[in-house]
Amino acid sequence: TRVARAVARRAAGFRARPVRWRATHATAPCAGQVVPEQSPVVVSDPSSAIAKPRMRGKRLDRPWHLTYLRNQGTCTPAQKLALRDLWGVYGVDVTTYQGSLPPPKLSFDDLFPAHAKNAPVALEIGFGLGDNLVQMARNQPGTRIIGAEVHKPGVGSALMKIKQGKLRNVRLVKMDALWLLRDFIPDDSLQHVCVYFPDPWTEDTKHRRIVNPFLIALLERKMKRSPDEEGGRARLHVATDDAAYAAHVDYLFASAVGSGKWRAVSVDANDERYGRADIMPGRDVPSKYQNKGTSEGRGVRDACIELVG
Repeated sequence: TRVARAVARRAAGFRARPVRWRATHATAPCAGQVVPEQSPVVVSDPSSAIAKPRMRGKRLDRPWHLTYLRNQGTCTPAQKLALRDLWGVYGVDVTTYQGSLPPPKLSFDDLFPAHAKNAPVALEIGFGLGDNLVQMARNQPGTRIIGAEVHKPGVGSALMKIKQGKLRNVRLVKMDALWLLRDFIPDDSLQHVCVYFPDPWTEDTKHRRIVNPFLIALLERKMKRSPDEEGGRARLHVATDDAAYAAHVDYLFASAVGSGKWRAVSVDANDERYGRADIMPGRDVPSKYQNKGTSEGRGVRDACIELVG
């Protein structure tokens, strides 16, 4: 049996591999039962997948498709230097394994000790080279800002810009943003979530788009449910220059608003608050990706919804 084999291996000096903690514990298979490897899928009910683990596999227990390419790109010498010298100052090494215990949530009070404990928290998912992220930090010095990105060149570029701006209210995390949200961001904590110019993917791979029902379901747990001191509601901000992605976002946002949990927010790029307050924070300065799209004749579409229940 499996138990007998394990005892024999241990007696022979083999060490058992550590068991990865999972968000929930599925029923253990019986001795001798073969459990097939499960590929990550997006289930029809995204809210039920928030804490649903994979039964087996070396990868993290994600019930969603990867929303990014594994290719890391090539760092410039300056970006490599920034990753080496500045990550310890502005980077956050998330504890993803803690034995049989669930890994700890991020503590924003520990990450930003100079800020008030009730200071708002903003998250930018996929910050690219950090243009909008750094501008958001400049515009809102009282806001605690987390940037999530998986590609090293972008992280290195953002680190250099943060140092040049002498910014103290921004920290970077290099990991899957959906994993970060599900397991490491505290519930009822985020005031703003920004997704600017995400990879649009093709029609055949649209299931890999980061703005999806699973993200919406996650944010309903992770974003602030009550108004802030000025009566402002937690908001999700999305910008894209891809027409198909814009239609995709419109459909998702209409569904979210139809659920009664979200409310549409009008966006006017000529509004004096645009990019500076609670409307598309950090977007008052164009990013490299926006400039590239503009030069190729693509128009930018902004969309925003706020959580009301």
